Amino acid sequence: MITLALIMTLQYNRPNRNTPTSSKELTHYTLDPTVLSVLSLGQDKLISSYYWMNTLLFSDHEHVKNNENSWMFHRFNLIAKLNPYFYENYKYGGLYLSIIKDDLFGADSIYSFGLEHFSSDHYLNWHKAFNLCMEMNKCREALPFFDYLQSEKSKRYPLAGRIASKIRAGLGFKNEAFTMLYNEYLSMSEDSDLKQRTFQTLYNLKLSIDLECLNKENENCNLIDLEGNPYLYESGIYKSNHPEWKDKIQI
Repeated sequence: MITLALIMTLQYNRPNRNTPTSSKELTHYTLDPTVLSVLSLGQDKLISSYYWMNTLLFSDHEHVKNNENSWMFHRFNLIAKLNPYFYENYKYGGLYLSIIKDDLFGADSIYSFGLEHFSSDHYLNWHKAFNLCMEMNKCREALPFFDYLQSEKSKRYPLAGRIASKIRAGLGFKNEAFTMLYNEYLSMSEDSDLKQRTFQTLYNLKLSIDLECLNKENENCNLIDLEGNPYLYESGIYKSNHPEWKDKIQI
């Protein structure tokens, strides 16, 4: 209890700063993790729990500016250093930083810390990948995490395989993307909505490969679509039999 009282005293008697006090980004002070670990006298879990509750109580909605990390990132980072196996810190901390604080780099770091200790966790893999690809436009870096979820046949995140195939196609690996997604498609439940949507993604992947070959008048091109029907040929150009099958997943 003496240790906790000392930490609380240091927390609320922060050094004076010549800065405005209207923003929580500027007023919340976080102790150095190494110093705090020494002061905690072995009570790292107790102190991390205190900081977790304190952070939730004083959380705010202000977006970060100038690509700087928010004060909440430094708190979540501190908690991770004190108690690396505090799962909720990564699960909710990363999500809060990404969606509420718009601290995308901070969220990515928190997810990375979490995956160091919970590498097989589907939630952390998905949100790490989603934040990288959809928010930070770093889809190439996100690919290994989507691939992992696809290999695990994650029921919670069934779109991982389709997203991975779209990323590969965008990187120029269309044949590889088709093969990997097709193998996953074969294992899906019949008559499921997911299987139908995945078929449409596969159809569009094959269409892209075939039409690129056909309309460049290359040799040995495939004239048949995934349903076994000849492609439409109008005004000297090969076209899809299903122009309405536009994939909703755009990367």
